Amino acid sequence: MTRTRLDILAIATGLVVLMSVFAYRSPGAPLVSQTKPTVPSDQLALKNLYEERCSACHNAYNPADPQYQRGKVQWQKTVDRMMYKHKASDTITLAEAAQIVTYLDRFVPVSTGKGRVSDPWATDSTDVWAETPTSSHVFNFVGSDALSGFVRVSAGSAGPAPLWSRIAAPGSGLGSVKAMLTNPIPTRFGILLDKGDRGTNVDVRVRFDIVAGKVSPAVGIVFGYVSPKNYYVLRYSALTKDISVIKVSEPVHTVIQKTMLDSGSIDAPSIQNVRPTPAATPITVGPGWHTLRLLVNNGAIRGWIDRNKRINTNDSSYAGGKLGLWNQGDTVASFSEFTVDVYDNATNVRPSDA
Repeated sequence: MTRTRLDILAIATGLVVLMSVFAYRSPGAPLVSQTKPTVPSDQLALKNLYEERCSACHNAYNPADPQYQRGKVQWQKTVDRMMYKHKASDTITLAEAAQIVTYLDRFVPVSTGKGRVSDPWATDSTDVWAETPTSSHVFNFVGSDALSGFVRVSAGSAGPAPLWSRIAAPGSGLGSVKAMLTNPIPTRFGILLDKGDRGTNVDVRVRFDIVAGKVSPAVGIVFGYVSPKNYYVLRYSALTKDISVIKVSEPVHTVIQKTMLDSGSIDAPSIQNVRPTPAATPITVGPGWHTLRLLVNNGAIRGWIDRNKRINTNDSSYAGGKLGLWNQGDTVASFSEFTVDVYDNATNVRPSDA
């Protein structure tokens, strides 16, 4: 290479360096003591990983809410809790968990003072219990006596007792219970009432599969049960594609809150919500097995379907009661893995930070 070409190359290199300095200079700032920002592709890759792995439980932007911001140690505790207590390790590897902590620590902005109102559809600090429950039962409906701890209750319009039958699942270690009504009409309901569990502050989960039902295919979790004429239900309707909380005080059925799943629109005509209720992200719930979760804490009522929180409301008149499973009208449905956690009388019942 000739001397002239070397000189030209040196000048060009110098210009590139000088242009890089000006490119990273803040307006009005001196050309000294400038730190090159993190490579955008690094941030984007970690952000994409976080959104892909964590959006099953909460909206991806929720950790940026000032009221949930924290340092790396606290983020590590949060991720560990989700990995091991809430079974996220089924879908997130240890390496990915470490990268998520890195993203939350490095790229989620930290601010001070009061934060904005958090997303009411995000799973947040009020949805994770700090204490172990005072009682916990998991009903897998295995064995000939699987229904011995339950009472079959007929509710709504008069009619024959509901049919609840156990279905074995050989080799799985699990079973299910099948629900149906004889002489079904939409205003008749079948309840499988748990004999042993009752409470005010509760966390209840169940898997369900609606097998048949044309007029009123709907299932739910009963809570605050006092009698067949007085109870609450967290209901999912496959016909109208909604999840709702209903207070039953026969002959009046009060819809406390309803969320249309396919549009995300909210209807809360009766009781003021805990938080503002902007429209939720639309979701699709097709045929097959799904999961309902109910959490009630000091009158705050929240509900999820397949890890999507779609109920966030409050009822100051709620006083607790028994718990159970529910089906409506001509619904034929299977239920499995019915889990009941009661937190009454636990030390410091208030949930911890998520």
